Amino acid sequence: MNHGEANDIAIEHQEAKNRFALQVDGGEAELTYRRNGNIIVFDHTEVAPAIQHRGLADKLAAAALGCAREWNLQVDPQCRFMKVYIQRNPEWQDLLKVPKESPSVSDDALRSTANILLP
Repeated sequence: MNHGEANDIAIEHQEAKNRFALQVDGGEAELTYRRNGNIIVFDHTEVAPAIQHRGLADKLAAAALGCAREWNLQVDPQCRFMKVYIQRNPEWQDLLKVPKESPSVSDDALRSTANILLP
């Protein structure tokens, strides 16, 4: 499925391979992901050496994040590139997965646990 074009560069969402990809001048760039419920984990970005330094990874990132927004998914950027891209582009930060807070333990519960453990 073609899921975006930027300057005549077609970005494909290849769902069966869990990736977004594009081809330019015989080289390929990809952004891979995995799904975990309502979370999309971006885990790897790679651009062939022959086509690097053209902003292609940015184009992949924008397309993938656009899909995440469209699909109502939270984003977990485990790939270093995606972490930096989202930091530099605040319009995507609302998609970041919010870590679940650990349940708070009351002082009374801590005291009773301490009493059990300590005579």
